[in-house]
Amino acid sequence: MSKKQTKPAYETGETLVSTLSVLGDVNGRKMFGGVGIFVEDAMFALVSSDNVIHFKVDDSNRAKYEAAGAAQFHNMPYYKLPDAIFQNDDDLFAWAKESMAIARASKKKKK
Repeated sequence: MSKKQTKPAYETGETLVSTLSVLGDVNGRKMFGGVGIFVEDAMFALVSSDNVIHFKVDDSNRAKYEAAGAAQFHNMPYYKLPDAIFQNDDDLFAWAKESMAIARASKKKKK
């Protein structure tokens, strides 16, 4: 994969981290040509190498993503963030908070 293909993903990851940093200790790490987005070392989102944002889901919010027509990222617990959500900070913050809580809870279960 060329750097031209992954550069937009890195830029989107930086934008997402910057926007969501008001919600806590949010940072991004380059992973597999994309970016993992973390809160307090718990991964709650990812930007895939094809520059698509995905948020972590579980049984508490999966139906909302499916109702919005969001596709699952491979067989992982991440679903595509609907484009309209990314365009509205209030919606983005609400959806991010849900995924952050899910990520924190799943990290605690692993300990």
